[in-house]
Amino acid sequence: MQSYAEILRTKVVVWTSVNEEPTPRENLDAAVFSARDPYAVRLRRVWECLCHPEYPAGMILWLGDACPILYTELTERLPDKIQRLWEARAPLDEFERVLDLWKEAHRTGCRIYRQHLVAEKRLKSGETRRTN
Repeated sequence: MQSYAEILRTKVVVWTSVNEEPTPRENLDAAVFSARDPYAVRLRRVWECLCHPEYPAGMILWLGDACPILYTELTERLPDKIQRLWEARAPLDEFERVLDLWKEAHRTGCRIYRQHLVAEKRLKSGETRRTN
């Protein structure tokens, strides 16, 4: 069985590469988000914040090239830490702090990727005007 971190990592990369609207309830194993597990409840809450319709498709792949440190935080370091804390049944406040870091790293990635898209659009429209 895959670890929770591996499931999360796979879903984030797949969704951003195929431009699908994330559907965490349909796509993640039910065992991951068991309603009886307080760690699962907290992870589901954060996961649903990360997977919303305004999620900028392509962000994770772009971050891999443009911001490798943030990419590693989002796809490796923080999911692995979440996995370790969950398996160790760490104090819930410690688990939540790492979830909050993951959520903030995701927000930061979204923000800088959207800024990149706006700048790219302006650059393309400026190039179009100069050639006409």
